[in-house]
Amino acid sequence: MNSNDTDTDTNDLPIAFIRGFVFCSEHGSEFCSKCMMDQRLNNNQNIMGALKKAFPDKKGDFADRPPIATAFSICTRSKTHKSPMFGDFLFECNPHKVPECPACFDWEKIVISQMKLVYSSKNPNAIPVVLSRDDKLGLLASMGVDLPPKTRLPDLDLERRLEKGIDKAQGFEKLIGEGHGNRKAYDPSRLSKWPSSKSLLNGMTTSSLAEALHNAAKGSREPELYKNPFTDTRQSLMGLGNAWDHKPRMSCHIFEDKEEEHGICMRVVDVFMLPNDIPLIVVLYLRGLRSYPPTCSIKWVQDLQETKEIFGMPKIHATEAEQNLLLTILERNSERLSPDYRPKRRSNEKDFTLSFLLPLAPLSQQNIMELSTITGCGMCGDETTSRCSGCLAVEYCGTICQKADWKTHKSMCNSLKSGKNLHLVTMNHRSKPSVDNATITSSLDPAATGTASSTAIPSNIYGSKPFLIKIQRQVTPPGMNVNNLKNNPNSTMMIYDEQRTANFWLINGDDKEAFGTALEETKTGPRGLKVYRWAKRVGDLELSVCIDKGPVRDPQW
Repeated sequence: MNSNDTDTDTNDLPIAFIRGFVFCSEHGSEFCSKCMMDQRLNNNQNIMGALKKAFPDKKGDFADRPPIATAFSICTRSKTHKSPMFGDFLFECNPHKVPECPACFDWEKIVISQMKLVYSSKNPNAIPVVLSRDDKLGLLASMGVDLPPKTRLPDLDLERRLEKGIDKAQGFEKLIGEGHGNRKAYDPSRLSKWPSSKSLLNGMTTSSLAEALHNAAKGSREPELYKNPFTDTRQSLMGLGNAWDHKPRMSCHIFEDKEEEHGICMRVVDVFMLPNDIPLIVVLYLRGLRSYPPTCSIKWVQDLQETKEIFGMPKIHATEAEQNLLLTILERNSERLSPDYRPKRRSNEKDFTLSFLLPLAPLSQQNIMELSTITGCGMCGDETTSRCSGCLAVEYCGTICQKADWKTHKSMCNSLKSGKNLHLVTMNHRSKPSVDNATITSSLDPAATGTASSTAIPSNIYGSKPFLIKIQRQVTPPGMNVNNLKNNPNSTMMIYDEQRTANFWLINGDDKEAFGTALEETKTGPRGLKVYRWAKRVGDLELSVCIDKGPVRDPQW
């Protein structure tokens, strides 16, 4: 802008104008503690009539209503459309790419919806957890639930799948009982206290065969942190257990992301013991956000500093996604507590919410199958009317869903349509033979300890639909090469999917031709050890594999 220009370019101001509402320009928030800004009173002038109509009993200017956390989560600056008044670039919505989109930037509807959610909650002073569709899909994916990224399933369906997945992961029905699922009736004080002689860390530690196989395949027993919110949450719960075991005991915790935008203050109130030595951790917690007015969490932290309790207190690094999952679990469990259960609070915890936590375990193959299944159209679940003409593998309700899925489906479709199919007869990982020089195995495999049935068949969560598999050969010892594997009838290759619901072994002696073909393909993959290919289940232990064409980009698992 020239010094002679008199118009104000809002790109240079610390504010962003989006369809009549004002936000901080750095974060897109109505309230921002970093930018020292609160635009709620100004924005309310545009919707005051609607606010008074929706909340006739509430007096005043509504300046204390819940703020919009970040408008930037649903919009970006347009590169072509400018404001006729200020000359700066307008904001366009992400779903439709429409500047000043009236459907997406319906601030009146968004504000009133948030207010109703908060005022009807068990603790109206708490900051609500509002998950977007992408948030829900991301959390489900972190639990192993395989849904199309652009699925058109209703929000309520996704919410129910997430709730069911959480309950299955924490074993709620098995440990506490289905009767307490949706009623405020559970009183943990009727349980025995967790013995001080028992390790709470051990009690909160869980695993599964599929997880053990995954860690063995990548050569590490430790999970990769800050990549998967479900895995991170499980690790944080183990951290709570470890702190409880510590001498002196540490019961206060702060969860915070790297950018210090999202946080949770938490105190472990008590620990009880369920049958089979399963711990139940009672907690008081309060959420804090940069984009929300200060809560009593600040006073809580200050008091910890004064009493020296904060020194040595673990500060748990938790991504926003992990905190969203943890808060969703806490909110769900809080609703299940009996109002008669009222443990003692500290004076600075009046706004904290009471809840409980259980150990989180990986979902079973059956759970993943149930939560991943979409009956009917592969995108929305409606009745199907057509099938992909290229590969004939996926059914849709019509052209809208088919077009929405094409970007995701294209790679698989092209491979299935023009690739060479190879029929593989495999062995279940539970009944695999003892193989010399095999390096892909796990000490936690029930087959190795004699605790699993040798006739068990891996569940089929995909039905007749194609899915991606990894074919991984043995590492050859020094002095040997791939030809030695081809000539050894006991040579093996491991085959599995991303969720480890389908784990198979391909044995050279069972079908030398098929083994040789698959072995040649592994030479084309990373380090000449593995390749990713599309496959279909055509029998309990049989796969039809598109052997010569893989995905456009190899996945990272």
